[in-house]
Amino acid sequence: MAIVSQENILSILTTFNPWWQNGVVPKAFVKEFHRSSYYTCRKSLLSDLRRIVVMSGARRTGKTTIMYQLIHGLLEQGATVVMVSHDVEFCAQYADRCGLLFRGEVVTENAARAFFSDHYFYTTAAARIARTAAPGAVLCGEVVQCLTD
Repeated sequence: MAIVSQENILSILTTFNPWWQNGVVPKAFVKEFHRSSYYTCRKSLLSDLRRIVVMSGARRTGKTTIMYQLIHGLLEQGATVVMVSHDVEFCAQYADRCGLLFRGEVVTENAARAFFSDHYFYTTAAARIARTAAPGAVLCGEVVQCLTD
């Protein structure tokens, strides 16, 4: 038995896949400059041998930007694209709703702010570090604002 309804799962997935609503990646997510790794990933995606490409590397090195550029290009070609993110800071900042999957089922879901402020382990670094000093703060900027007020 599913803990969360199919409608809620679809709502969460739609949040992370805004191109499902209008067929385009938001302009703020697509940069004009393409790094060489973009072309490497694109070549792998367009190969008949692969359907999934995994990008891994250090945080904050441009993987998400490359991903959005790839999605943009695939959408222009008429492809269907699904995105699920493990970047909790990105999710906390941009998602309307978030969910946690465990063993193939959504075990919890909520509005992004409530989701990240109600969890101790699965939350942003800012929320974990400043939980007592800045209750309710989820993003770094919110912690700074709370502590300077």
